[in-house]
Amino acid sequence: MSNRPTSISLSLQIIWESIRGAFQAIASSKLRSFLSTLGISIGIFCIILVFTLVDSLQRNIHNSIDALGSNMVVVQKWPFLFGGEYPWWKFINRPIAKYSEFEKLSVALKDKATCCLQLNYNADKFKYESNIVSNPQIIACTSNYEKIRNFDIAYGRFFSELDFFTGSNAAVIGNDIAEGLFTNPETALGKTIKLDGKKIVVIGVIKKEGSNLLQTSLDGAAILTYNYIKTIIAVGHNFMEPNIYVKPMANVSMEYVKDEVRMNMRALRRLAPGVDDNFAVNEFSMITTAFDSLFKVLWIVGTIVGLFSIIVGCFGVANIMFVSVKERTNLIGIQKSLGAKNNFILLQFLVEAIVLCIMGAIIGLILVFIMVAIAKISGFAVELSAFNITIAFLIAFTIGILAGIIPAYSASRLDPVEAIRSK
Repeated sequence: MSNRPTSISLSLQIIWESIRGAFQAIASSKLRSFLSTLGISIGIFCIILVFTLVDSLQRNIHNSIDALGSNMVVVQKWPFLFGGEYPWWKFINRPIAKYSEFEKLSVALKDKATCCLQLNYNADKFKYESNIVSNPQIIACTSNYEKIRNFDIAYGRFFSELDFFTGSNAAVIGNDIAEGLFTNPETALGKTIKLDGKKIVVIGVIKKEGSNLLQTSLDGAAILTYNYIKTIIAVGHNFMEPNIYVKPMANVSMEYVKDEVRMNMRALRRLAPGVDDNFAVNEFSMITTAFDSLFKVLWIVGTIVGLFSIIVGCFGVANIMFVSVKERTNLIGIQKSLGAKNNFILLQFLVEAIVLCIMGAIIGLILVFIMVAIAKISGFAVELSAFNITIAFLIAFTIGILAGIIPAYSASRLDPVEAIRSK
């Protein structure tokens, strides 16, 4: 038992000496070491950059969908994804969702899901005194909108049931619109602004959400009651088509609600058995599934490109290790004649190969950090995670072992006498 700490400390000392010797060997031939690690650096850069971009895109898209309500179906004219050979003219001739259908669907599903009729379009401008916000997104909705869309009110309030019922000309505006029209968003409350010449009273300001990839943020949007909007625009014309949003209750499955929605919509539209649906029941999960498939392809392509670079780098490191063994054959013979064990010689060269690969990983990660910084400056949210950094070093460590094990083993098996005689 008393020898165990000594053996551990001896092993640590051997590892430390191996690391120090590796750095000395690398420092003695800087250019050659840099060129040998270049392939590793490029490979790590390609793989980790792809992982980072895919992770960031997935996170951004999932956050965008979660904000809308990922566990929700949308009854509308058009499907989210087109498949098969369904003629486009059959889609365009479908009827739009009607307010009466929304009311009847709400009654049919009142104990199973929350329903909301919603119409999105882009207006010309909002104006307050001399301040103008151009091309704002308008969200015209019925009651229950706040139950299907996640958002917070920073100032003021949301609509009451009376506002929805009477078609009040009130508006809840996004943070960007409030900042564009007023010096301080808080001062927007109670102010009368103009929406394409129509007077609107601001009753609330939505808390800033920030931009996202799918542009689902409410920062540049204004929410108004559907009963008011239908009095100032021609619903159903110029692609101003309302949709019915249905969110299952906590204890109700999505598949059950989809079946109920489809059954009720077919009944409301008096579709005979065997007749195709003249509406689409879409899920937001369709979007995430489609993007996830795309991300898998990007991940595979990036990995393959990176692996080719790493394989080239692996051969480069193996080559420099064979050269290093040849140049230091005489020194290896002297070390063995002084009592150095085979394991010490093997570890010495193996650590040198691992250090070279880790240096390549560090250079590759620095390049990734630079690309991430550039992306952030341009406004795209990208994060290099600790997991991906760990993956980079694990790859480097593995390649170091693979590239260095044969040269290190050949060095450890040299005959000390023959090694000393070599030049």
